[in-house]
Amino acid sequence: PDSDTVVREHRETVIEVLRLCDLVMICGSAEKYLDEATWSLLRPLKGERALVCVETKAAGDAGVETHWRARLEEAGLPVHAYFRVNALHALDRKLSGREPSGEEFGFPDLERFLHEELTREGIARIKRSNVAGLLMKTVTQLEDALAGEAEELETLSAELKQYNEDLWTRANRIVTNRLAVEPYVWNQALAREVSLRAKGIVGTAFRFFEFLREFPLRAAGLFTPLPFQGRSAGASHGERPAERILAGRGLDLSAPGLEDAYRNARSRVSVAFARAGFTPQEDPGFHQLANALEERAASALRGPVMERLERRARLLTCWPLTLAADLPLLAFLGLTCWNIVTAFFFGQFLDVTFFLHSAAVLGVLTGGIILGGYVALRFMAWTVRGGARRDLRLAMSGAVQAFPAEQQALDEARSHAAYLRELRESLRDRGAAIPGPAQSPGRR
Repeated sequence: PDSDTVVREHRETVIEVLRLCDLVMICGSAEKYLDEATWSLLRPLKGERALVCVETKAAGDAGVETHWRARLEEAGLPVHAYFRVNALHALDRKLSGREPSGEEFGFPDLERFLHEELTREGIARIKRSNVAGLLMKTVTQLEDALAGEAEELETLSAELKQYNEDLWTRANRIVTNRLAVEPYVWNQALAREVSLRAKGIVGTAFRFFEFLREFPLRAAGLFTPLPFQGRSAGASHGERPAERILAGRGLDLSAPGLEDAYRNARSRVSVAFARAGFTPQEDPGFHQLANALEERAASALRGPVMERLERRARLLTCWPLTLAADLPLLAFLGLTCWNIVTAFFFGQFLDVTFFLHSAAVLGVLTGGIILGGYVALRFMAWTVRGGARRDLRLAMSGAVQAFPAEQQALDEARSHAAYLRELRESLRDRGAAIPGPAQSPGRR
Protein backbone atom coordinates (compact mmCIF):
# COMPACT_ATOMS: atom_id res chain seq x y z
CA PRO A 1 0.00 0.00 0.00
CA ASP A 2 2.76 2.43 -0.92
CA SER A 3 4.48 2.82 2.47
CA ASP A 4 6.78 5.54 1.18
CA THR A 5 3.97 7.74 0.01
CA VAL A 6 4.08 11.46 0.56
CA VAL A 7 0.31 11.59 0.96
CA ARG A 8 -0.46 11.83 4.66
CA GLU A 9 -3.80 10.04 4.42
CA HIS A 10 -2.19 7.07 2.66
CA ARG A 11 0.46 6.72 5.36
CA GLU A 12 -2.16 6.86 8.13
CA THR A 13 -4.03 4.09 6.32
CA VAL A 14 -0.84 1.96 6.31
CA ILE A 15 -0.39 2.52 10.05
CA GLU A 16 -4.00 1.51 10.75
CA VAL A 17 -3.66 -1.64 8.63
CA LEU A 18 -0.42 -2.64 10.35
CA ARG A 19 -2.08 -2.21 13.74
CA LEU A 20 -4.54 -4.97 12.82
CA CYS A 21 -2.07 -7.35 11.19
CA ASP A 22 -0.42 -10.42 12.72
CA LEU A 23 1.93 -11.12 9.82
CA VAL A 24 3.76 -8.34 7.97
CA MET A 25 5.26 -9.09 4.55
CA ILE A 26 7.66 -6.32 3.62
CA CYS A 27 8.45 -6.16 -0.10
CA GLY A 28 11.48 -4.27 -1.33
CA SER A 29 13.78 -4.28 -4.28
CA ALA A 30 17.56 -4.01 -4.18
CA GLU A 31 17.16 -0.28 -4.74
CA LYS A 32 14.58 0.49 -2.03
CA TYR A 33 14.85 -2.18 0.74
CA LEU A 34 16.52 0.34 3.09
CA ASP A 35 13.95 3.06 2.54
CA GLU A 36 13.61 5.09 5.76
CA ALA A 37 9.89 5.67 5.26
CA THR A 38 9.30 1.90 5.43
CA TRP A 39 11.66 1.40 8.38
CA SER A 40 9.86 4.12 10.36
CA LEU A 41 6.70 2.00 10.10
CA LEU A 42 8.45 -1.18 11.27
CA ARG A 43 10.30 0.13 14.33
CA PRO A 44 7.16 0.60 16.51
CA LEU A 45 6.25 -3.06 15.78
CA LYS A 46 9.47 -4.42 17.22
CA GLY A 47 8.83 -7.82 18.76
CA GLU A 48 5.07 -7.56 18.19
CA ARG A 49 4.60 -8.86 14.63
CA ALA A 50 5.90 -11.77 12.58
CA LEU A 51 8.01 -10.38 9.73
CA VAL A 52 8.50 -11.94 6.27
CA CYS A 53 10.83 -10.30 3.74
CA VAL A 54 10.17 -10.52 0.00
CA GLU A 55 13.00 -9.30 -2.24
CA THR A 56 11.36 -8.25 -5.51
CA LYS A 57 12.77 -7.70 -9.03
CA ALA A 58 15.28 -10.50 -8.50
CA ALA A 59 17.86 -10.82 -11.27
CA GLY A 60 21.23 -12.58 -11.38
CA ASP A 61 22.88 -14.47 -8.55
CA ALA A 62 23.57 -11.55 -6.22
CA GLY A 63 20.90 -10.53 -3.73
CA VAL A 64 20.52 -8.35 -0.67
CA GLU A 65 19.34 -11.05 1.75
CA THR A 66 22.46 -11.09 3.94
CA HIS A 67 22.63 -7.34 4.34
CA TRP A 68 18.87 -6.93 4.73
CA ARG A 69 18.64 -9.60 7.44
CA ALA A 70 21.62 -8.12 9.30
CA ARG A 71 20.11 -4.64 9.32
CA LEU A 72 16.73 -5.92 10.53
CA GLU A 73 18.26 -8.00 13.31
CA GLU A 74 20.33 -5.02 14.45
CA ALA A 75 17.06 -3.11 14.76
CA GLY A 76 15.54 -5.95 16.81
CA LEU A 77 13.35 -7.19 13.95
CA PRO A 78 14.13 -10.87 13.35
CA VAL A 79 13.06 -12.30 10.00
CA HIS A 80 10.96 -15.47 10.13
CA ALA A 81 11.03 -16.14 6.39
CA TYR A 82 12.80 -14.68 3.36
CA PHE A 83 11.85 -15.03 -0.33
CA ARG A 84 13.65 -13.69 -3.42
CA VAL A 85 11.22 -13.48 -6.33
CA ASN A 86 10.64 -12.07 -9.79
CA ALA A 87 6.90 -11.47 -9.91
CA LEU A 88 6.88 -10.20 -13.51
CA HIS A 89 8.24 -13.48 -14.92
CA ALA A 90 5.81 -15.41 -12.72
CA LEU A 91 2.89 -13.38 -14.09
CA ASP A 92 4.00 -13.96 -17.71
CA ARG A 93 4.32 -17.69 -17.02
CA LYS A 94 0.85 -17.90 -15.50
CA LEU A 95 -0.72 -15.97 -18.35
CA SER A 96 0.90 -18.26 -20.92
CA GLY A 97 0.17 -21.46 -18.95
CA ARG A 98 3.77 -22.61 -18.76
CA GLU A 99 5.45 -24.53 -15.96
CA PRO A 100 7.51 -22.63 -13.33
CA SER A 101 11.04 -21.74 -14.36
CA GLY A 102 14.16 -20.52 -12.67
CA GLU A 103 13.50 -16.99 -13.88
CA GLU A 104 10.88 -16.67 -11.14
CA PHE A 105 13.46 -17.51 -8.44
CA GLY A 106 11.59 -18.31 -5.15
CA PHE A 107 8.09 -17.34 -6.27
CA PRO A 108 6.75 -20.94 -6.05
CA ASP A 109 8.10 -21.16 -2.47
CA LEU A 110 6.26 -17.95 -1.61
CA GLU A 111 3.03 -19.41 -3.04
CA ARG A 112 3.42 -22.59 -1.01
CA PHE A 113 4.07 -20.55 2.14
CA LEU A 114 0.88 -18.54 1.61
CA HIS A 115 -1.32 -21.50 0.51
CA GLU A 116 -0.08 -24.38 2.65
CA GLU A 117 1.74 -23.10 5.74
CA LEU A 118 -0.61 -20.29 6.78
CA THR A 119 -3.18 -22.78 8.08
CA ARG A 120 -5.15 -22.32 11.27
CA GLU A 121 -2.35 -23.96 13.22
CA GLY A 122 0.29 -21.81 11.55
CA ILE A 123 -1.72 -18.65 12.17
CA ALA A 124 -2.16 -19.63 15.82
CA ARG A 125 1.62 -20.04 16.17
CA ILE A 126 2.16 -16.61 14.69
CA LYS A 127 -0.39 -15.05 17.03
CA ARG A 128 1.17 -16.71 20.07
CA SER A 129 4.59 -15.49 19.02
CA ASN A 130 3.28 -11.95 18.55
CA VAL A 131 1.57 -11.97 21.94
CA ALA A 132 4.75 -13.24 23.60
CA GLY A 133 6.75 -10.50 21.92
CA LEU A 134 4.26 -7.83 22.92
CA LEU A 135 4.27 -9.08 26.52
CA MET A 136 8.06 -9.13 26.61
CA LYS A 137 8.20 -5.61 25.22
CA THR A 138 5.64 -4.35 27.73
CA VAL A 139 7.41 -5.97 30.67
CA THR A 140 10.76 -4.60 29.53
CA GLN A 141 9.35 -1.09 29.22
CA LEU A 142 7.79 -1.31 32.68
CA GLU A 143 11.00 -2.61 34.19
CA ASP A 144 13.04 0.10 32.45
CA ALA A 145 10.65 2.67 33.87
CA LEU A 146 11.13 1.22 37.36
CA ALA A 147 14.89 0.81 37.01
CA GLY A 148 15.43 4.49 37.72
CA GLU A 149 13.19 4.26 40.77
CA ALA A 150 14.91 1.24 42.34
CA GLU A 151 17.61 3.31 44.04
CA GLU A 152 15.03 5.80 45.31
CA LEU A 153 12.91 2.96 46.72
CA GLU A 154 15.92 1.59 48.59
CA THR A 155 16.68 5.07 49.94
CA LEU A 156 13.09 5.46 51.13
CA SER A 157 13.24 2.04 52.76
CA ALA A 158 16.44 2.93 54.61
CA GLU A 159 15.02 6.25 55.80
CA LEU A 160 11.79 4.61 56.99
CA LYS A 161 13.76 1.96 58.88
CA GLN A 162 15.92 4.61 60.52
CA TYR A 163 12.92 6.66 61.68
CA ASN A 164 11.30 3.54 63.11
CA GLU A 165 14.47 2.56 64.97
CA ASP A 166 14.89 6.08 66.40
CA LEU A 167 11.33 6.15 67.73
CA TRP A 168 11.66 2.64 69.10
CA THR A 169 14.94 3.45 70.85
CA ARG A 170 13.44 6.56 72.42
CA ALA A 171 10.38 4.64 73.66
CA ASN A 172 12.57 1.84 74.99
CA ARG A 173 14.67 4.36 76.89
CA ILE A 174 11.56 5.93 78.43
CA VAL A 175 10.20 2.60 79.66
CA THR A 176 13.47 1.17 80.99
CA ASN A 177 14.51 4.44 82.65
CA ARG A 178 11.19 4.91 84.40
CA LEU A 179 11.22 1.38 85.73
CA ALA A 180 14.90 1.23 86.60
CA VAL A 181 15.62 4.68 88.00
CA GLU A 182 13.45 4.35 91.13
CA PRO A 183 14.40 1.25 93.19
CA TYR A 184 11.49 1.63 95.61
CA VAL A 185 9.10 0.61 92.82
CA TRP A 186 10.76 -2.78 92.59
CA ASN A 187 10.97 -3.05 96.38
CA GLN A 188 7.25 -2.41 96.60
CA ALA A 189 6.43 -4.87 93.79
CA LEU A 190 8.56 -7.65 95.26
CA ALA A 191 7.20 -6.97 98.77
CA ARG A 192 3.67 -7.32 97.39
CA GLU A 193 4.53 -10.68 95.86
CA VAL A 194 6.26 -11.85 99.04
CA SER A 195 3.29 -10.83 101.19
CA LEU A 196 1.01 -13.00 99.04
CA ARG A 197 3.16 -16.06 99.78
CA ALA A 198 4.46 -15.32 103.29
CA LYS A 199 3.87 -17.99 105.96
CA GLY A 200 4.98 -18.77 109.44
CA ILE A 201 5.37 -16.38 112.37
CA VAL A 202 7.78 -13.98 110.65
CA GLY A 203 5.81 -14.16 107.43
CA THR A 204 2.59 -13.23 109.21
CA ALA A 205 4.33 -10.32 110.93
CA PHE A 206 5.73 -9.23 107.57
CA ARG A 207 2.28 -9.25 106.02
CA PHE A 208 0.95 -7.19 108.96
CA PHE A 209 3.73 -4.61 108.55
CA GLU A 210 3.12 -4.43 104.80
CA PHE A 211 -0.56 -3.83 105.43
CA LEU A 212 0.22 -0.98 107.81
CA ARG A 213 2.77 0.51 105.42
CA GLU A 214 0.35 0.53 102.47
CA PHE A 215 -2.75 1.44 104.45
CA PRO A 216 -2.59 5.20 103.58
CA LEU A 217 -2.29 4.42 99.86
CA ARG A 218 -5.11 1.90 100.02
CA ALA A 219 -7.32 4.34 101.92
CA ALA A 220 -6.65 7.08 99.39
CA GLY A 221 -7.49 4.68 96.56
CA LEU A 222 -11.00 4.30 97.93
CA PHE A 223 -11.72 7.93 97.08
CA THR A 224 -9.39 8.80 94.17
CA PRO A 225 -7.99 6.65 91.32
CA LEU A 226 -4.43 5.50 91.85
CA PRO A 227 -1.77 6.80 89.43
CA PHE A 228 -1.39 3.38 87.86
CA GLN A 229 -5.11 3.02 87.14
CA GLY A 230 -4.99 5.09 83.95
CA ARG A 231 -5.00 3.91 80.37
CA SER A 232 -1.47 2.51 80.57
CA ALA A 233 -1.97 0.14 83.45
CA GLY A 234 -5.09 -1.47 82.15
CA ALA A 235 -5.98 -2.93 85.61
CA SER A 236 -7.63 -5.95 84.07
CA HIS A 237 -9.35 -8.57 86.22
CA GLY A 238 -6.43 -11.01 85.91
CA GLU A 239 -3.73 -8.43 86.61
CA ARG A 240 -1.50 -8.92 89.64
CA PRO A 241 -0.95 -6.06 92.13
CA ALA A 242 2.79 -6.06 91.47
CA GLU A 243 2.13 -5.79 87.75
CA ARG A 244 -0.10 -2.75 88.29
CA ILE A 245 2.60 -1.11 90.38
CA LEU A 246 5.22 -1.55 87.64
CA ALA A 247 2.82 -0.66 84.81
CA GLY A 248 1.81 2.53 86.54
CA ARG A 249 5.41 3.70 86.61
CA GLY A 250 6.72 2.66 83.23
CA LEU A 251 4.11 2.18 80.51
CA ASP A 252 2.75 5.66 79.97
CA LEU A 253 4.43 6.72 76.71
CA SER A 254 2.43 9.91 76.23
CA ALA A 255 5.55 11.93 76.91
CA PRO A 256 5.81 15.13 74.84
CA GLY A 257 9.31 14.24 73.70
CA LEU A 258 8.26 11.01 72.06
CA GLU A 259 5.18 12.52 70.41
CA ASP A 260 7.21 15.47 69.09
CA ALA A 261 9.75 13.05 67.63
CA TYR A 262 6.92 11.14 65.95
CA ARG A 263 5.46 14.32 64.44
CA ASN A 264 8.83 15.40 63.07
CA ALA A 265 9.47 11.96 61.58
CA ARG A 266 5.94 11.86 60.11
CA SER A 267 6.50 15.20 58.38
CA ARG A 268 9.81 14.10 56.86
CA VAL A 269 8.45 10.75 55.72
CA SER A 270 5.44 12.42 54.06
CA VAL A 271 7.69 14.83 52.14
CA ALA A 272 10.03 12.04 51.01
CA PHE A 273 7.17 9.86 49.77
CA ALA A 274 5.50 12.78 48.01
CA ARG A 275 8.72 13.54 46.14
CA ALA A 276 8.92 9.89 45.09
CA GLY A 277 5.44 10.10 43.58
CA PHE A 278 3.49 8.13 46.19
CA THR A 279 -0.07 9.04 47.04
CA PRO A 280 -0.26 10.82 50.41
CA GLN A 281 -1.12 8.34 53.17
CA GLU A 282 -3.50 8.97 56.04
CA ASP A 283 -1.86 9.70 59.40
CA PRO A 284 -3.08 7.08 61.93
CA GLY A 285 -2.04 9.34 64.80
CA PHE A 286 0.48 9.02 67.59
CA HIS A 287 -1.90 7.04 69.82
CA GLN A 288 -1.60 3.99 67.55
CA LEU A 289 2.19 3.95 67.92
CA ALA A 290 1.96 4.59 71.67
CA ASN A 291 -0.53 1.75 72.11
CA ALA A 292 1.71 -0.65 70.18
CA LEU A 293 4.74 0.32 72.26
CA GLU A 294 2.84 0.10 75.53
CA GLU A 295 1.44 -3.30 74.61
CA ARG A 296 4.94 -4.59 73.87
CA ALA A 297 6.20 -3.31 77.22
CA ALA A 298 3.11 -4.65 79.01
CA SER A 299 3.65 -8.10 77.51
CA ALA A 300 7.20 -8.05 78.89
CA LEU A 301 5.89 -7.15 82.34
CA ARG A 302 3.22 -9.83 82.23
CA GLY A 303 5.72 -12.41 81.03
CA PRO A 304 9.44 -12.55 81.90
CA VAL A 305 9.47 -9.67 84.39
CA MET A 306 6.64 -11.07 86.49
CA GLU A 307 8.15 -14.54 86.28
CA ARG A 308 11.41 -13.12 87.62
CA LEU A 309 9.56 -11.42 90.48
CA GLU A 310 7.67 -14.59 91.32
CA ARG A 311 10.85 -16.67 91.38
CA ARG A 312 12.46 -14.26 93.86
CA ALA A 313 9.30 -14.18 95.97
CA ARG A 314 9.11 -17.97 96.07
CA LEU A 315 12.77 -18.11 97.05
CA LEU A 316 12.26 -15.67 99.94
CA THR A 317 9.17 -17.53 101.19
CA CYS A 318 10.36 -21.10 100.72
CA TRP A 319 9.98 -23.44 103.70
CA PRO A 320 13.70 -23.68 104.57
CA LEU A 321 14.03 -19.89 104.88
CA THR A 322 10.67 -19.67 106.65
CA LEU A 323 11.77 -22.24 109.22
CA ALA A 324 15.18 -20.57 109.57
CA ALA A 325 13.46 -17.23 110.28
CA ASP A 326 10.95 -18.73 112.72
CA LEU A 327 13.44 -20.98 114.56
CA PRO A 328 14.92 -18.24 116.82
CA LEU A 329 11.44 -17.08 117.79
CA LEU A 330 10.26 -20.62 118.41
CA ALA A 331 13.35 -21.31 120.53
CA PHE A 332 12.83 -18.14 122.58
CA LEU A 333 9.12 -18.86 123.01
CA GLY A 334 9.97 -22.42 124.04
CA LEU A 335 12.54 -21.18 126.57
CA THR A 336 10.08 -18.65 127.98
CA CYS A 337 7.35 -21.25 128.32
CA TRP A 338 9.82 -23.61 129.99
CA ASN A 339 10.72 -20.96 132.54
CA ILE A 340 7.05 -20.26 133.27
CA VAL A 341 6.19 -23.96 133.72
CA THR A 342 9.30 -24.62 135.84
CA ALA A 343 8.52 -21.63 138.07
CA PHE A 344 4.96 -22.88 138.52
CA PHE A 345 6.00 -26.36 139.66
CA PHE A 346 8.68 -25.02 142.04
CA GLY A 347 6.33 -22.49 143.51
CA GLN A 348 8.25 -19.51 142.25
CA PHE A 349 6.44 -16.27 141.55
CA LEU A 350 7.29 -14.48 138.26
CA ASP A 351 6.69 -10.79 138.45
CA VAL A 352 5.61 -8.45 135.68
CA THR A 353 9.21 -7.51 134.89
CA PHE A 354 9.89 -11.00 133.59
CA PHE A 355 7.03 -10.80 131.13
CA LEU A 356 7.93 -7.28 130.07
CA HIS A 357 11.51 -8.30 129.45
CA SER A 358 10.39 -11.40 127.55
CA ALA A 359 8.03 -9.35 125.38
CA ALA A 360 10.75 -6.79 124.70
CA VAL A 361 13.27 -9.45 123.76
CA LEU A 362 10.66 -11.14 121.56
CA GLY A 363 9.91 -7.85 119.85
CA VAL A 364 13.57 -7.04 119.30
CA LEU A 365 14.21 -10.52 117.98
CA THR A 366 11.21 -10.36 115.65
CA GLY A 367 12.14 -6.87 114.47
CA GLY A 368 15.71 -7.92 113.78
CA ILE A 369 14.59 -10.91 111.75
CA ILE A 370 12.11 -8.80 109.80
CA LEU A 371 14.76 -6.14 109.23
CA GLY A 372 17.09 -8.81 107.88
CA GLY A 373 14.26 -9.98 105.65
CA TYR A 374 13.81 -6.46 104.29
CA VAL A 375 17.53 -6.25 103.56
CA ALA A 376 17.33 -9.55 101.66
CA LEU A 377 14.19 -8.31 99.90
CA ARG A 378 15.92 -5.12 98.77
CA PHE A 379 18.87 -7.10 97.47
CA MET A 380 16.54 -9.41 95.56
CA ALA A 381 14.63 -6.41 94.20
CA TRP A 382 17.93 -4.94 92.96
CA THR A 383 18.71 -8.16 91.05
CA VAL A 384 15.19 -8.25 89.66
CA ARG A 385 15.50 -4.65 88.46
CA GLY A 386 18.70 -5.42 86.55
CA GLY A 387 17.24 -8.54 84.98
CA ALA A 388 14.00 -6.74 84.13
CA ARG A 389 15.90 -4.11 82.19
CA ARG A 390 17.41 -6.85 80.05
CA ASP A 391 13.99 -8.47 79.63
CA LEU A 392 12.45 -5.18 78.50
CA ARG A 393 15.25 -4.44 76.06
CA LEU A 394 14.88 -7.93 74.61
CA ALA A 395 11.09 -7.70 74.39
CA MET A 396 11.27 -4.29 72.71
CA SER A 397 14.21 -5.12 70.45
CA GLY A 398 11.98 -5.82 67.45
CA ALA A 399 11.24 -2.61 65.56
CA VAL A 400 7.67 -1.39 65.66
CA GLN A 401 6.12 -0.04 62.47
CA ALA A 402 5.37 3.62 63.12
CA PHE A 403 4.33 4.27 59.52
CA PRO A 404 2.36 1.18 58.41
CA ALA A 405 0.63 2.77 55.40
CA GLU A 406 3.90 4.07 53.95
CA GLN A 407 5.63 0.76 54.60
CA GLN A 408 2.83 -1.13 52.85
CA ALA A 409 2.98 1.17 49.81
CA LEU A 410 6.75 0.79 49.67
CA ASP A 411 6.55 -2.99 49.96
CA GLU A 412 3.97 -3.14 47.17
CA ALA A 413 6.13 -1.03 44.87
CA ARG A 414 9.17 -3.20 45.55
CA SER A 415 7.17 -6.40 45.08
CA HIS A 416 5.86 -5.13 41.73
CA ALA A 417 9.40 -4.38 40.58
CA ALA A 418 10.59 -7.82 41.71
CA TYR A 419 7.65 -9.48 39.97
CA LEU A 420 8.44 -7.68 36.71
CA ARG A 421 12.04 -8.85 36.90
CA GLU A 422 10.95 -12.43 37.52
CA LEU A 423 8.41 -12.22 34.71
CA ARG A 424 10.99 -10.95 32.24
CA GLU A 425 13.43 -13.71 33.18
CA SER A 426 10.65 -16.27 32.83
CA LEU A 427 9.77 -14.93 29.39
CA ARG A 428 13.41 -15.04 28.35
CA ASP A 429 13.75 -18.62 29.56
CA ARG A 430 10.65 -19.64 27.66
CA GLY A 431 11.52 -17.62 24.58
CA ALA A 432 13.04 -20.62 22.82
CA ALA A 433 9.87 -22.64 23.39
CA ILE A 434 7.50 -19.99 22.02
CA PRO A 435 6.46 -21.19 18.58
CA GLY A 436 7.10 -18.88 15.67
CA PRO A 437 5.64 -18.86 12.17
CA ALA A 438 6.25 -21.92 10.02
CA GLN A 439 9.33 -21.80 7.86
CA SER A 440 8.95 -22.23 4.14
CA PRO A 441 10.97 -24.89 2.31
CA GLY A 442 12.61 -22.26 0.08
CA ARG A 443 15.55 -20.02 0.88
CA ARG A 444 15.65 -18.66 4.45
